[in-house]
Amino acid sequence: MNIIISVEVAEQNSLFPHLLDESGLISKHISLENDILLSPQFTTINKKRAVGVSDILNFILSIPVGIATGLAANALHSWFVKTKTQRAKINKTEIIITDDKEQTIRLIIKSLTGE
Repeated sequence: MNIIISVEVAEQNSLFPHLLDESGLISKHISLENDILLSPQFTTINKKRAVGVSDILNFILSIPVGIATGLAANALHSWFVKTKTQRAKINKTEIIITDDKEQTIRLIIKSLTGE
């Protein structure tokens, strides 16, 4: 299953280490867990921008057949926390990443299943 995800990140520095490969280029695929992949749909990121402006970056989330939606949601939530993602849009549903892990994962599951 492939799903388009838009991610809002205010701090680019928290995202760069998770996007770049060994040569300093944006990776084609970011491996989360259990062969779940995020594929960036952009080739560059502006390093200079106005103060207070967030970047919105698009990815394709690839979930292999047989992987439970809850497992995929948990892996995605872990990546959001690690990269300091503030908001994401999955299947037209906006998700605000909060300190309430269980609630955020439930919202991710709902958006992944289209409920």
